[in-house]
Amino acid sequence: MTMSRHVCNECATRQQCALRPLVTDPAFEGHAVHERRLDAGGSLLQQGEPARALHAIKVGAVLLRRNPGLGGARAVGVLGAGHVLSLRALLADGPGTDAVAVVPTRVCEVPLPLVRALLPSRPALVAHLARHQVRVTETLADWSAVARLPDALSRVAAVLGLLAREQGTRTVVLPARDDLAELAGCAPETTSRALARLQRDGLLRREGRRHLVWEGPIPNPGKTRGGGGILSGA
Repeated sequence: MTMSRHVCNECATRQQCALRPLVTDPAFEGHAVHERRLDAGGSLLQQGEPARALHAIKVGAVLLRRNPGLGGARAVGVLGAGHVLSLRALLADGPGTDAVAVVPTRVCEVPLPLVRALLPSRPALVAHLARHQVRVTETLADWSAVARLPDALSRVAAVLGLLAREQGTRTVVLPARDDLAELAGCAPETTSRALARLQRDGLLRREGRRHLVWEGPIPNPGKTRGGGGILSGA
């Protein structure tokens, strides 16, 4: 992991930056945005540990694991570029999940004390961050919906579609074997058999042990109203 001071005006993604309303606020002048670079497997957050910054995923994707106190931590979803993490820490003590990079990932960070100081006088900023919390909630709801699908094949296919969506490419990097199985709600052996079946059916192409090209549908919540579903591709 590396950390560097970030110059927002020189950033190629500044127009789409989730933190833009914050870092362009006049009260933010003189404060630093830091960019954290994580290798695959690098830890960004730990459940229960104090959070000191808001984190906006700039490039890459992170796997979330949550320990509900029932048998240890479990993979619950993957969030890609554009999501903001640690919003919970504005109201509570710390992150509600672990967050680990699935692929090489870059995250921009701003200190939480500064954000807390600005919020009472910035209703537009409050609304902006609330929208991002809603986005995180909706994405995790998509991951939760996987478990409601009727069979292992559908669940594994849905996971691959969601991974493609969150990684922003059909060339998907798979999480570790046990994490992938937990996301699909299947045993690891069942997940492996489903991947083999999807490959035989022409819905994926393997490009190494952890890489594949997903040729199936990618979930789009905005196009499923009135029918369809997580695998509709409609």
